Amino acid sequence: MLENFITRHKTATVIAIILVMFVVIIIAVGSIINSVLPKDTGTDGPGESTTLPYSNDLYTISAVSDNTITIDAPAQFRNAAIQQLRTMGVEPTDYKIKFTYESPFKAYE
Repeated sequence: MLENFITRHKTATVIAIILVMFVVIIIAVGSIINSVLPKDTGTDGPGESTTLPYSNDLYTISAVSDNTITIDAPAQFRNAAIQQLRTMGVEPTDYKIKFTYESPFKAYE
């Protein structure tokens, strides 16, 4: 039955086989490239991140010295800043964290 299907649909079968082979080759080449290229960890060494200072609309993280990190954020966003440090590969418990925040509206009060 399969032989009858293949004989009747030779063109479709050949196209399907070529597509499958193409996909397999693409996956194999991608795997080879990923295994050969060096991995970018985003750090220079253990706990030393190359991405500081980091800033977004909610908080700013900056390294003051080797052992102190300053986080400028309102109280409700401080945990998010700490989590961002962990995402960047920095363990917050290894550093002294200094929290600062000054309202941008203070000048208008």
